Amino acid sequence: MLSINGNGRTFAVTEVGREAWVRHRADAILDVRAIDLTWDSTRATLERIYALYRSARGPMGASVIQLTQDPESGAEAEAQIDHLVRAGYLDVGRSSAAGPTHVRATELTLQMLDGWPGSLGEEALRGLVAALNAEIENTTDNDKRSKLIQVRDRLRGVARDLVLTYLRGDVQALPHHLPHL
Repeated sequence: MLSINGNGRTFAVTEVGREAWVRHRADAILDVRAIDLTWDSTRATLERIYALYRSARGPMGASVIQLTQDPESGAEAEAQIDHLVRAGYLDVGRSSAAGPTHVRATELTLQMLDGWPGSLGEEALRGLVAALNAEIENTTDNDKRSKLIQVRDRLRGVARDLVLTYLRGDVQALPHHLPHL
């Protein structure tokens, strides 16, 4: 038995009854509304879930039942959660036949929304850029400041080029970016 809140009341329903209602509602909503899977909309859903996750108690994570059962946006939330799970932003803590009921944030979400480092390399680059920025701020010599700014900007550019080359899958091209330092 599940306890579901709706219209100011709490109802006890079986899992089978809930799943039948979810299928019925999804059929009705999908016929009427397009689902927004743009990153802006999906990120907003992820941010709502992450806020729930931060206040959640227990190993299952945050309950997403209220998001997925909302009459206006439930079908969209279900689709977005499904994509967020498949993309590695969320782990399923508990689910039913209708989909996840509880989710947990993954390291990817923690990196994006809570400032966790992505890797030791990323953390080292962030520290080096911060040190360069501090030195630029404290330097009164304009020539030295100009050189430090060039080093910082080149470092960022090379790091960006390396990441883009890696993401394209062109690992053989990586050494060609190193001499630009």
